[in-house]
Amino acid sequence: MEVFQFGRYQVELFLPEIGNCEQAIWLLASSGEGDCVWDLLEEKFPLFVLSGLDWNRDLSPWAADRLYASSEPFSGGADDFLRQLVGKIVPECEQALPSSPKERAIAGYSMAGLFSLYAIYRCTEFVRVASVSGSLWFDGWEEYALTNRTAVPCPKLYLSLGNKEHRVRNPRMASVRGCTERLAAEWKRRGFPTLFEINPGGHFQDPELRTARALTRLLSL
Repeated sequence: MEVFQFGRYQVELFLPEIGNCEQAIWLLASSGEGDCVWDLLEEKFPLFVLSGLDWNRDLSPWAADRLYASSEPFSGGADDFLRQLVGKIVPECEQALPSSPKERAIAGYSMAGLFSLYAIYRCTEFVRVASVSGSLWFDGWEEYALTNRTAVPCPKLYLSLGNKEHRVRNPRMASVRGCTERLAAEWKRRGFPTLFEINPGGHFQDPELRTARALTRLLSL
């Protein structure tokens, strides 16, 4: 494993000894998750795991109210983070690969899943996206996604949710199932290869296992 540092952001590169190096996945995750996801993968491929994120700033497309009285508001720093990601972090880290990937994917859990989908509306660097238990309830996101075109002409999309994720008291988060279903239907209507799966459990159940499954499914689309 090779490690890169960009200020507070850390990138871990996991490389297969033998295997597919034509596709690379960028996974936005919490510190320490990379090893677990890598071990769970059925098929190995170049995996960049980026951690050190400020989840309420780096991953939110625009400002929004806090979810709870004890939490921080969302400050809408996704565009700034995306510029750093595609302008500096991705090109510098991918120099460590044996060859340049022909395809690049981006994936994430929760707010990182939302950001991953937002990225294909704002740049062309990622052609596959996995949004695992993605925060697609985020204020204004459904309208934005439905009324704007993706920068990538025909992205390949994997979406998943737990079957209990919408059974919460917070009304914003409770809308996640309906938002995700409507967006999946719209992206399919646009002709995007889209796979939407329901997993057992709530939002915090088996995140590494769900993520590993998502990455494998994503590359099969």
